[in-house]
Amino acid sequence: MLSSQIELIDSTTGERFSAASGGTVLLSSQDLNWRGISVELHHISPQELPEHYVDGHRLLVQVGNPTAFEWKVGERWRQTLLKPGDFCLLTHGERNTPRWSNPFQFLAIAINPFFVRQIVPDTNLPETIAFQEQRGTHDPAIANFTKQFHAELEFRCDSFVAQYISRA
Repeated sequence: MLSSQIELIDSTTGERFSAASGGTVLLSSQDLNWRGISVELHHISPQELPEHYVDGHRLLVQVGNPTAFEWKVGERWRQTLLKPGDFCLLTHGERNTPRWSNPFQFLAIAINPFFVRQIVPDTNLPETIAFQEQRGTHDPAIANFTKQFHAELEFRCDSFVAQYISRA
């Protein structure tokens, strides 16, 4: 049984907790020696996570059946239907309070902010790089890249993805 290497930080207590409970991580990159990035395939039952901070930049890409997905902005809930290939992107340190009402299968990609800084060495960029929050967005390039990551996790083969990540 795989445990999640991706952590979140409770915004009330500051305590770290696993992004996925035991038995919900189907595949993981933890033994692939990728530096600066963790990739996991999660299958999680309906739930609401407590308000937390994202630790590392986070990309979640829906790979299962369409899922009704909600997140809190202030005191209001926003919602979208995540279809296969749709994604959510959050920057390191952002607050997040998500919930979903049916089983949610997604590829979780956590990227260390220092790794991002190494692969984008332009000295004109600010010390910390931030991404624009995205929820329920679809991009064919990200959907394709997700398929490559998924195949790499499933078949443990030396693909372009693994070679690129391990060299950075």
